[in-house]
Amino acid sequence: MSVPAAVRTMAVPTVMAQLIVLIYNMADTFFIGRTNDPLMVAGASLILPVFNISLSLAVYRYYEKKHGLTSESSDGIKNEI
Repeated sequence: MSVPAAVRTMAVPTVMAQLIVLIYNMADTFFIGRTNDPLMVAGASLILPVFNISLSLAVYRYYEKKHGLTSESSDGIKNEI
């Protein structure tokens, strides 16, 4: 699979997953904010980047296994990404 095709294949699910996570985080922050505890809100805000990175890696690994994503070096040898 070519790189542009792989990017197109992976882009839509990744963007959808990120939007869903964003909506959940906004809802969590709203309800946690109603407790008037700034440390709880800070905790919810700090975990978002960690969760986004883990979600991105999970989606990447899924598509890597499903589509067998590999890269070819200049000598024609296929290397797994």
